[in-house]
Amino acid sequence: MIVLRFAASPSRDLHLGDLRIALINALVARQRGEGFLLRITDRDPKALAEDPEQTIQPILEKCVRHDQIFHQSESLHRYRQLAVSLVERDKAFVCTCSPETPDNETYACNGACQNHTPKERARIYEEKRPYAIRVIRPDAPVVFDDVLAGTITTHPDTIGDHLLLRTDGVPSEAFAGAVDDMLGGISTVIRDEAERLRTAQEIHIRSQLGYTEAITYAHLPPLSGELPAIKTLFEEGFLPDAIVNYLLTLGQTPPAKIFTFPEAVAWFDLQHLSAAPIVYDPEALLELNREHLRRMDDKALSGLYRFADADIGRLIKLYLDEAPTLRELDEHIPQIFAPKPCDGEHGDTMRTLASLIASAPPFDDFEAFTAYLIDQTGLYGDSLSIPLRRILTGRTDGPALSDLYPFIRSYITEVARCQP
Repeated sequence: MIVLRFAASPSRDLHLGDLRIALINALVARQRGEGFLLRITDRDPKALAEDPEQTIQPILEKCVRHDQIFHQSESLHRYRQLAVSLVERDKAFVCTCSPETPDNETYACNGACQNHTPKERARIYEEKRPYAIRVIRPDAPVVFDDVLAGTITTHPDTIGDHLLLRTDGVPSEAFAGAVDDMLGGISTVIRDEAERLRTAQEIHIRSQLGYTEAITYAHLPPLSGELPAIKTLFEEGFLPDAIVNYLLTLGQTPPAKIFTFPEAVAWFDLQHLSAAPIVYDPEALLELNREHLRRMDDKALSGLYRFADADIGRLIKLYLDEAPTLRELDEHIPQIFAPKPCDGEHGDTMRTLASLIASAPPFDDFEAFTAYLIDQTGLYGDSLSIPLRRILTGRTDGPALSDLYPFIRSYITEVARCQP
């Protein structure tokens, strides 16, 4: 049974704050042995630039698995039927204010629209005059319990005559969400603290629809700062596990610094989540990404660069101190196995070293390898080490060659090549 959900907007990129909410909903669902729903809030298909299943779903699936997906665009007729039923029961009204105002969710009608008689409404329909549908504001405060903040009370004037349907028939976010949670049997809603007003509006809407089942709410403190889009983090070479690790650490004290989503299911406690605001710390995320890369299986890590060799995985890990993301590693690892530009001050020496290495016998250790090159060239010190580093790594910086050599010796003739 699906009882927790995450509502994803296809009108913008998912950022870290969005993913945190999705992760906590999914995690609580796993703890309870219940289902997790991904809800696509595509109520206005005309506003969509891309297919949400090609944008939102693939990004989320790298970090968290959902059990079912639901598109609000498939239920537009249902929202309209329920909105009209509220009008017919005098719990909502047809709003015919100027076209610039009735779609505004926070707009307060001057009261005249609420006085439309059934005949006047029929005339509005017959004349095809543009109208929105608004729910009549509650006559008493809406009160609900928040798992983190305690009792929340919202005044009727704050809720207002909330929009149900725009003039083009598109439902408001609160109306569609209230209906979906009601019909979907959602038992718990975990969302951002900024959505407390929407929660009160949804509770009022459901009460007008006659729904009496209680829903548990938890409004998370906001994650502030310049929050990057999740797809941007992927492009920058952050691992999904590291992002999940970072987000589930916020507001909790995990038993271990490094963990995965399945491991967090055992200890995460929603009720003890800190209610204090949280500022995004990119350095903390970077450090966690480095540690997750460090803990990857060596052979699996090498597979990211089309190898199946644990030695290449160990080679990659030598660069993690200076390159903690996959994109930064891309500035080092591919260069090692690519032909090098043998030009500039050390170009001639690099070509000489490449030729010697191609015909040299195998050497088990770096000392024997360099002794052979010294003997063949008469070079030593920087005269040898700088061109040797360039022919082996394509760079003048990086880990000590003595540390790198054991992991590249099997590929040494492929590594020590000059560009044609």
